[in-house]
Amino acid sequence: MTEINKPSWIKRMENGTIGEATAREFLIDRFWILERSVDIHGADLIIQRRLSSQNILDKNPPKFGVIQVKFFQDEDTTQYIPKEYILDDDGSERKEFFVLAISGYEDSKKIFILSSKDILSNFELIKEESKTHYNSYRLTGKKIIEEKKFIVSHKKTALDKIENTLNLSSFNKNRLFISYILPEINTEIDTPYIINVANDRADFKKWQNEIKENIKKTIYALEDTIEKLKESLQETDPLKIEEIIEDIGYTNRQGDLVYTLSIDNNFFEEARYYKAKHDNLETKGLLQNFIKTQEKLTIYIANDKINDTEVGNDEVYLITITYDNFLERVNIKSSISSVSQLFHFTTERVYSGFINETINSFTYYYVPNNHSYYDNSEKVFGTYKPKKWKEVLLKISEVASVNDIMNKVYDNLTK
Repeated sequence: MTEINKPSWIKRMENGTIGEATAREFLIDRFWILERSVDIHGADLIIQRRLSSQNILDKNPPKFGVIQVKFFQDEDTTQYIPKEYILDDDGSERKEFFVLAISGYEDSKKIFILSSKDILSNFELIKEESKTHYNSYRLTGKKIIEEKKFIVSHKKTALDKIENTLNLSSFNKNRLFISYILPEINTEIDTPYIINVANDRADFKKWQNEIKENIKKTIYALEDTIEKLKESLQETDPLKIEEIIEDIGYTNRQGDLVYTLSIDNNFFEEARYYKAKHDNLETKGLLQNFIKTQEKLTIYIANDKINDTEVGNDEVYLITITYDNFLERVNIKSSISSVSQLFHFTTERVYSGFINETINSFTYYYVPNNHSYYDNSEKVFGTYKPKKWKEVLLKISEVASVNDIMNKVYDNLTK
């Protein structure tokens, strides 16, 4: 197969392999290549300065660098770099990020190096939201290859540029960026919190990961502080020590170190309640039948035969569930009734609840025309006015109402 008639996907694969191998060979004399992280934007090589007799006793640990490798087959090739790789949250350039652009094959191979600053100064940010590469910098092969100002003509100078720029980066920001490129958080959660046991509490997995992100940021802030405090121990000038402490940025008026760990304690209370419910059902041997009943209820409501009928102004949906103590025999029935006849009122602002409660049976009611909602765009309260029962049943079969019913079953079974 010649180069001309090779499928484009084979060319991309080969070019990517050539680019990464070239980059590794270029970097290996000066840096340790710690990791290769692949995402939709390409391969990120995580690098760290090699320890030597000169830097092994440095007060500051070596910083990490992120090298994104891009292969330019010719001047018509265009590559894209997301804005978050170039700028941090404060809008400052990321000193630890570089692009190694590789072009050509064998003896004609060339390497080009671009820092974040180079990209900011020389390339366009795509600002149109409709564009595929919105909020990314467009790197054109024509500009990189033709202008030659990014070409590596002296390897030592190019490696010096990377090392010196890394040395100028903030330790704290450096670790935060690396954590973005190489997530070290375990994003999994224990099984009980994944199983839907009438979960009207939260998306525990998402909530937990948000908390872990906040914890991680605090850890990096602490690491940065520790390094600066170590530096102060070596100082002999009181004013220099004062500068270091002031630079920490986490002190109050009394000079105490203060860190804010943003954690919503409701998470732990909700998780504790939910875990207790799961464990209680499991201990009683009811967990699997409880989940089966929940699924049965959801399917029943969503496919109720009244789907296509009109919703009357005074109508209420009733669903009665009867069950034994082991949830092995469960019966579900539904009907439509009149609000005024059933409750002897018409103006009360209630839309759901329970009636006719006995030991192993109860009826759940839902009054669609009494269901209020808040319109964020208009900043006013409105009333839900469905036309057909199909809309109502879809709403009931979704999380909230089914969870209300199943939590009532749970309460009755575990009294």
